[in-house]
Amino acid sequence: TTLFRSLKQSRVCRHVHMALQSGSDMVLARMGRRYTTDEFRDAIIRLRTAVPSIAITTDVMVGFPGETEAEFDEGYRFCEEMGFAGLHLFPYSNRPGTSAFSMNKQITSVSINERMDRMRLLAHEASSKFRRQFVGSHLEVLWEEEVIIGGVSFWSGFSDNYIKVYCNDSSLTANQISSVFVFGEISKGLLAQADT
Repeated sequence: TTLFRSLKQSRVCRHVHMALQSGSDMVLARMGRRYTTDEFRDAIIRLRTAVPSIAITTDVMVGFPGETEAEFDEGYRFCEEMGFAGLHLFPYSNRPGTSAFSMNKQITSVSINERMDRMRLLAHEASSKFRRQFVGSHLEVLWEEEVIIGGVSFWSGFSDNYIKVYCNDSSLTANQISSVFVFGEISKGLLAQADT
């Protein structure tokens, strides 16, 4: 398709955001979504086959009305299996005027918070696992700004597959793209040095 052809071009960033919402087919059906986890999985496999090392991020809602513990676990395992580069998590909130407002089996805030904590931990582990595969490799980075970490000045920017990268090189400037060698990971990012 056109999307897959476009993603193979070097001028297109290797990042796609696909809103999953839930990794449980039963919850997706209650949400009125017109896709299944099998279809979602197939799309991800096709993307990764077409564009190796693509970053795939997603949205997940936790605590949709009627979400059982088994359905939550199913969704958790699906997200774990997909190996997302990032998960944007949202707790369900009951809003008047929505079709979900009058649904039975509203989930308690205590249960939603507990599930959110579990998903946050998974999101952290998944994004760290995705980043770590690039340690020891070269990335092209668009530099954005100087930041201070532990009293040291670094340039920060994003790689073309949406990874935050930090480099301690005073010659860098904003809106510049340069190649770096990644040698380590820090919280929510990678450490790199300028290619020589």
